[in-house]
Amino acid sequence: MKNKLNLDNLKIDTDEYEVDRDYEDDEDIEYEEQTMVTYTDRENNIKIILDLREDKNVYLAILNGQHNKTKPPAPKGLTRNILCNILQYLIKKNFTTGNSIMNLTPGNLGGQTGRFTHNQERLENMYRSMGFKEDDDWGQTVNGFLDWCHSKYPDDKKEPEPEPVADPEPVAEPEPA
Repeated sequence: MKNKLNLDNLKIDTDEYEVDRDYEDDEDIEYEEQTMVTYTDRENNIKIILDLREDKNVYLAILNGQHNKTKPPAPKGLTRNILCNILQYLIKKNFTTGNSIMNLTPGNLGGQTGRFTHNQERLENMYRSMGFKEDDDWGQTVNGFLDWCHSKYPDDKKEPEPEPVADPEPVAEPEPA
């Protein structure tokens, strides 16, 4: 399944947010840059939200293949395939690196906020199958996730660089008779 990332559906916003505050002294407010990456595909009913921090780590906030519950779900595998393509795009644009850590945010493991109706065990099994490890706070490296992507969607592997072609040997001109 080869799916091109539709950049019209991708929105990237960078802003600063408050990370630490001494409420006694307003001058001690610390800020950190945060980039929110949102992919919304209404046609396929997909919503993906990633939170990128200054350290280039990735937090998967939303991975939803049926964002609008009144519409049919996205084709099987499409949402995760698009996530793979988004991460490759973010590496190419230097928003993250392959060695960065990718974690799930608490909302991804439904039931923790009480507003999700997903089967908790089924969600955990899905994320485990994608290489996330519970003992690593549901994390892995971006490269680890992309390895899973390439095994699951082999058509999306990066094309190998072509071998350089040697200049052809000069053809000897015939000697004059």
